[in-house]
Amino acid sequence: MTDARHVVLVHGAWHGAWCWAPLQAELDRRGIPSHAIELPGHGASVHPLGGLHHDASHVTDTLNHLNLHDAVLVGHSYGGAVITEAGAGRADLAHLVYIAAFALDIGESVNGALRSFERRSVALASAVQMQDDGTTTLNPDLAASALYGSCSPPAIEAALRRLSPQPVATM
Repeated sequence: MTDARHVVLVHGAWHGAWCWAPLQAELDRRGIPSHAIELPGHGASVHPLGGLHHDASHVTDTLNHLNLHDAVLVGHSYGGAVITEAGAGRADLAHLVYIAAFALDIGESVNGALRSFERRSVALASAVQMQDDGTTTLNPDLAASALYGSCSPPAIEAALRRLSPQPVATM
């Protein structure tokens, strides 16, 4: 048994809890308990896709269901916006950790934050494909280098097959 804080992982856009598997294996090896949350509509989730507040509410509900106190909440990319919203006003969390992630101000959106940054060419932007149903998907040929540049070809192939639509409403 370890005294380590429980680590709760929240994935970014288009991904699922599956993307945390290598990190969770290393945390397990070190005796650190972890839980990767599947945001609604992603990975193996049977819940419908929603917006940022919907995703944050799901994280809050999961934390409450697991009865975790003094946990470390980790968000990657869009997951940072989710943990910011979910962690607001919660004194029972030890830390919020952002990995290449959005930490939004109250009332700010991901797209609003992006518009405030200096304009740059971003490889991921060219991979995003708008869909008629209000979601975005990623062109796998462009997403591979934008997201998984230094990963092994088998890992890239496995990840690309698992990507799921991301609602425009989350941004």
